[in-house]
Amino acid sequence: MSFRLRLLLALGLVAVIPALLLTWRARPRLDEARARYVREAAERSELLIAERLDRWAVELASEVSAWRNQAADEFQKLDDWIEHERGLARRRLRDAIEAIETAAVDRGLNAGLVIDGTGRVRAAWPESDPPRRPASSEALAEGLARWSWEEPSSPLQLRTVALCPPSAPRESALLLLAERRLSAQQLTGEMERLLGYPVRVDPRPAGQPLEASGERLVRVPIPRSGPPPVAVVELDLEDAGQLLFEPLRFELGIAVALGLAAAVLLALLLSDSLARPVRRLTASVTRFAEGDLAPSPMPQGPGELGTLASAVDRMLARIDREQHRRARAERLAAWQQVARRVAHEVRNPLTPIRLAVDNLRRAARRDPQSLTEHLDDESAAILQEVDRLERLVREFSEFARLPEPEPRPVELPELVERAVRGQIPADGSVRVAFDIDEAFPCSLAVDPDLLSLALANLARNAAQAMEAAGGQLRVRMQRRHEAGPPAGDGAAIVFDDTGPGISDEIIGHVFEPYVSGRGETGTGLGLAIVRRIVRDHGGLVTASNRVEGGARFEIILPLGGRSFDEPRAG
Repeated sequence: MSFRLRLLLALGLVAVIPALLLTWRARPRLDEARARYVREAAERSELLIAERLDRWAVELASEVSAWRNQAADEFQKLDDWIEHERGLARRRLRDAIEAIETAAVDRGLNAGLVIDGTGRVRAAWPESDPPRRPASSEALAEGLARWSWEEPSSPLQLRTVALCPPSAPRESALLLLAERRLSAQQLTGEMERLLGYPVRVDPRPAGQPLEASGERLVRVPIPRSGPPPVAVVELDLEDAGQLLFEPLRFELGIAVALGLAAAVLLALLLSDSLARPVRRLTASVTRFAEGDLAPSPMPQGPGELGTLASAVDRMLARIDREQHRRARAERLAAWQQVARRVAHEVRNPLTPIRLAVDNLRRAARRDPQSLTEHLDDESAAILQEVDRLERLVREFSEFARLPEPEPRPVELPELVERAVRGQIPADGSVRVAFDIDEAFPCSLAVDPDLLSLALANLARNAAQAMEAAGGQLRVRMQRRHEAGPPAGDGAAIVFDDTGPGISDEIIGHVFEPYVSGRGETGTGLGLAIVRRIVRDHGGLVTASNRVEGGARFEIILPLGGRSFDEPRAG
């Protein structure tokens, strides 16, 4: 897990845990407050409903009294007609009754009856649905309002009675019965405006018992006391509490989410500001570890990261200086070894040359006539050693002055065959065979001169190993996949000979300079040149002994443009 991700998780947890604790601690308090609110709302609702019902009754009585006063003359005309029957024209009677009904409607009385002392209805409105005439047992005291409900499709009725004139005895006065009709929807709207949250008004058949209220479901009967209720006002105060407290919970959740988002944003900014110099520091060290010794700006700044960057900068500078010092020491040691090896190799042929010259001088002093006989033998020995010196100088020069490869597309099978056949003796003691797979690439970008030199050295070594007893050199060309790293396809060129093979003492060092398996006759630079050329092409070369006998050398050149591992031996 990266440093930035760990920091982001840590800061996120720091923000989330307090928010969760706050929510956990606040929820019981909210539930308790909601329960208290429900209890208080129930008490307040019952009181408000009772006050509103009483106020409607008072308002109805007041309206009836005002109606009676407003239409006093018409009531007097109606009373006179009732008393004398023929003392008032019927037209004037109808006008008086219409005036009485109009005044009642103007006072908001939806329906009513005017009954004389004998119980006869003298006026009734509306004509389509007049009120039900009360039985004698249902007579109301003046000014006492009563709720009633007749059937499911009818509205609720709030009714009251009054005497006209007020001071007359009931037997001789007019009985005024007035109703104000309210549907369940009208009552529901009035209650919701009064209480401020949803309610339901449910009319009830006569005699149906009223269910008890619960902790959150409050039922208020209409009327509040007296006869059995004709309707009930039902309040689900739990829902009312939800309406009040759910926004609080929602706002609390929003606050927690905003806090978490702010913490994540802050964590991103902080982690980026902290991780950026670490990434730059890592990139600088990685480039240095991969061999890029060019100076790169290290992240600097106050605090621990700046101190770390300065320390790493000093360490890299010291490593760079140490690498340069070691490189100079290694180059010096290498040149010293080369000088010693060259001196040794040059000294070996000089001794036979000196002996040959001394033999010629002694022969000249002893018997000048016989000088010619000794001249051919000694000069042949001198020329042999001079050839050896020339070969030493040539291979040393090739090893020291190998140029950088200049790749270009070449026909690889042709190049291999031409380089190998040029090193095979013409006397037929060594036979050569070529085996080319169909998947072997015909064309490859290589330096033909350098690769020919490497192939020629391998072929020459194989031919020299088999020149005494003869044998066969088999050159196989095939495509191969290397496991890596880095992995990739390669063009493999395998040399199999039937010679004596490679001795166990040097098989792990055959590609090192001045390591030779031919004793005094070899310089030990040929295989070192092969390795240098193959490495410069991004390939690898290996040496091993075959189970059937003889040596095997294998060159693998990359096909994908990536270099293979360091060459290995054995």
